[in-house]
Amino acid sequence: MKFFQSLGSKFTLAFTILGLGPLILMGITALTFITLTHRQDIGTMEMQLLRQKTREIDEFIEETIGLFEIHANVSGKFVPDQDREFLLVELLEENSFIIEASFISLEGKELFSIDRGQETVSKLSRIQDTSLLQPSNVSRLPKFTVAAKGERYFGPIYQTRSGPMMTIAAPFYNNQGEIIMVLTGEISLLPISKIVAISNLGAEGYLYLIDQTGTVIASSDNKYIFQNLQYADWIKQLLAGQIHDGQAATDKRLGLVSAEVLAAGVPLAKYGWALVVEWPTADAFAIVSTVRSQVMAFSALTILVVAILGWLIGRKVLQPLSMLKQGARKIGSGEFDYQIKVETGDEIQELGEVFNRMGQDLKKLEELKAAMIRAEALAESLRKERELSRMRVEFLSNTSHQLRTPMSIANWNFDLVARAKTDDERAKYLKDLDLGLKQLNAIITDLMVVSEFGVGFRNAVWKEVKIDELLKKVVAARKPQLDEKKIVYEEALSGKPIVIGHPAIQVVLENLMDNAITYTKDRIKVGGKIEGSDIHLVVEDNGIGILEKDQASIFTQFFRGENAISKKNVGTGLGLLICKNIIEGHGGKIWFESTENQGTKFHVLLPLKPKEVS
Repeated sequence: MKFFQSLGSKFTLAFTILGLGPLILMGITALTFITLTHRQDIGTMEMQLLRQKTREIDEFIEETIGLFEIHANVSGKFVPDQDREFLLVELLEENSFIIEASFISLEGKELFSIDRGQETVSKLSRIQDTSLLQPSNVSRLPKFTVAAKGERYFGPIYQTRSGPMMTIAAPFYNNQGEIIMVLTGEISLLPISKIVAISNLGAEGYLYLIDQTGTVIASSDNKYIFQNLQYADWIKQLLAGQIHDGQAATDKRLGLVSAEVLAAGVPLAKYGWALVVEWPTADAFAIVSTVRSQVMAFSALTILVVAILGWLIGRKVLQPLSMLKQGARKIGSGEFDYQIKVETGDEIQELGEVFNRMGQDLKKLEELKAAMIRAEALAESLRKERELSRMRVEFLSNTSHQLRTPMSIANWNFDLVARAKTDDERAKYLKDLDLGLKQLNAIITDLMVVSEFGVGFRNAVWKEVKIDELLKKVVAARKPQLDEKKIVYEEALSGKPIVIGHPAIQVVLENLMDNAITYTKDRIKVGGKIEGSDIHLVVEDNGIGILEKDQASIFTQFFRGENAISKKNVGTGLGLLICKNIIEGHGGKIWFESTENQGTKFHVLLPLKPKEVS
C-alpha cells in the first residue's frame, strides 16, 4: 500500500477516477438510451409492417368486392337470363380468385349461379312451376339479408382443400339506383395467404392472420396455420378492436415459437380478423448486444489509456511544484532577485513567471519606498509636497503589507500541501494557495494602474469618444462573467460624443463594472444623460451594498468593506481609489448611494469638454 501514499500515485488514482467517472456514466446512459429507443423502433417497425400488410389485404378484398357492386343498365327489376349469365361469366373471367358467383332475387331465391368446377352453366328457372327444379331459398342467410339492405357482406372464413375461402355479397342495382337483386360469391383467400407469407422482420420475426374464432388462417411460417389462439387474453383484446402497438409491457409475451417475443397487432374490424407480428426478443435486440460488447471493449481500453496518462501527467505536474515552493520561500524572505526556472509550457510555468515578476515588482516597490522616504525628507519645506510624500509612503507601506500577507499565506500553504495526508486536505490547501496567488496578481495589476493613475493624476492625452460605444467594449469583454452569474444587464446611455482621457475613463468603467459583477445578485443597470455641460453616468447593482460604517472609507487605499471581505473574493481595495483619482483629474466628481443588502449606485459626473481642452 506504500504506492498510494505518494502524491503522484494519489494524483494518478484521482485523475483516473475523475476521467473515467463521466465516461462510464455516459456509457451507461447511452446503452440505456439505445435499449429504450430500440424498443420503440421495434414497435414502430412492427406497426409499419402491419399497416402495410393491412393495406394490401384491404386492397385485395376491396378490389374483389368492387366487382360485385354492379349498376345494371336496366330501368326495371327484370334482367334477362342471358345478361345474368354474361355478367357472371365476365365476373369469373376478370378475377381468377372468384370461385363461384350467384344471383339471388329479392325474395331470397337463388336465380342463377356459376362456378369454376363446372364446364356448363347451371341455370335455375324463374318460373314457379312445381315440375321444375325449385330454386334454393336463402332469404334467412346473412349474405342475403345484409346485402338486400344495401350493405356489403363479408362472411366467416372456412377451409377447403385448395385453401381458405370466404363468402361475400353485395346489392345489384338498376340504372335508377334501386336494388333489384343480390350478387354473392365464394372467393379464394390465397392472395392474402401469400401477402402474409412473404412478410418477416429481422432473421426470425414472423406475421400471422387470425379469423374471428382466433384461428391462424395465414402465416409467414405455415406450421402455425390452424392453431387456435382464442383463449389468449391478448388475442381476445385484438379481436375486440384493441390495437397493440408493441410498446406496452404486455406486448412482451410468449409467442408462437414458445419463446419471448415483442408482439404488435391490429384488428381488421370489418372482416372480424386480426393481423399479428411477433419478433423474438433475442433476435430483435441482437444489434444492442453487439453495441454493448463494443462499448465494454472500448471502456476497458480507455481505462488503461487514462491510467497511463494520469501517471505521466502527475509526474510532470508535481515535479515543478517543489521548485515553486522553494522559490516562494526565497521571495517571501526578501530575495527578490531569485528566479524560478520552471519550463512546463502550461499554467505551472505561468505561475512561476508570476512569482518572478512579483519578486521584481516587490524589489521595485522596496526601492521606491526608500526613494520616497528620502524625497519626503528633502521636501520638508513644502507642505503640499510633504503631504504627497506622506501619502506615497503610506501607500507603499500598505502595499508592502498587502503583498507580504498573501506571500506568507502562499508559503504556508505550500508547506501544508506537502504535508497533507488526504486528497481533501490537499485540495483545500491548493484552493487557498490559488486564492492567495490570485490576490497577489490582482494587487500587482492594480499597483501598475495606480502607478499611472495615482494621487494628483492629471490627464495629458485627450480623445473624443462616444461613451456608449466605449461601455459596449467594456461589457463585451465581461460577457462570460455576466452569462456565468446569469446577470440581467440593462443600458441606457447618450450617444453624444465627449472629450475624455483615454484609456483613463475606460479604466473607471472597467473597475465599476467589475465591482458590480462581483457583488450584485442578478441585475446591473448603467444609465447616462446630459446635464448642461456635463454627462452624468450611473452604474447600479442590487448586490450586498456597503455597510454604513464603511461608507466614509470606501475611496481609501487598500480599504475593503467588511461584507465584501466576507465573500472571500479577490480584491485589493485600490479600484475605487483609482476611479476617484482619474475622475478628479478630469475635473469631475464621483459619489455613491448604498443600502445594505439592497445594492449600490455609483454616480460619475464628467465635463463634456474639460478646461484643458478648451
